[in-house]
Amino acid sequence: MLPGRYQIDYGHTSKPLVSVIIPTKDQLPMLQRCVDTLIEKTSYQNFEVLIVDNDSETAEARAWLDGLEKMRLAKIKVLRYPYPFNYSAINNFAASQASGDYLLLLNNDTAIIKDDWLDSML
Repeated sequence: MLPGRYQIDYGHTSKPLVSVIIPTKDQLPMLQRCVDTLIEKTSYQNFEVLIVDNDSETAEARAWLDGLEKMRLAKIKVLRYPYPFNYSAINNFAASQASGDYLLLLNNDTAIIKDDWLDSML
């Protein structure tokens, strides 16, 4: 912590479900880094990940998303949005499929670097 800066920990006792929505199209290395760091480095564990594929065209991205979908992981869902790009519509579509008490919109070019980031946001 830097001098003159404070971090508040509200000490919430509840652990609400957070739906993390990640829109994507192609850009597989960025998406993999985003998802890998999210899963590996997030200490708050009550979250689901909704990856919204906006009609990816590269074979690598399609294969990876198909494989992820076939794994049927409890924490990760792959949603298909085969329409022209519209950031708001993509997120609204995902929000309608989300189970969480809170929604977190995360770009696919994001990487998690601190394990308490989601706790701090809540």
